[in-house]
Amino acid sequence: MSVALTGLLAALGGGIVDAQLELDERARDSLDAFGETGVPPTAFTWSSVRLSVPLAMRLKGSSLVATGPDGGATLTVRLAYLPAEQEDE
Repeated sequence: MSVALTGLLAALGGGIVDAQLELDERARDSLDAFGETGVPPTAFTWSSVRLSVPLAMRLKGSSLVATGPDGGATLTVRLAYLPAEQEDE
C-alpha cells in the first residue's frame, strides 16, 4: 500500500472536519429538543487533536542552540522529509 504523505494529511484533515460537522449537527438536534425535553442544549468542539501515525520515513536534520542574555536558550530544529520505502502488506 502506497499513500503519499500529502494525501494522508488531507484525509486526516477531512476526517477532523467531518467529525466537527457531526458535533455541530448533534448540537442543533440538542437545541431543537430543548423545548420538548427541558434538557439544556449542549454543543462540543475540538480544542486540540493529537494524531499518531506510524510511518516509515527518513529525516535529514540539523539543529542550532542559541543562548540569550538572560540565560535562556532557544533550540531551532530543521527537518526535511525524505520519502522512505514503505512495506506493502
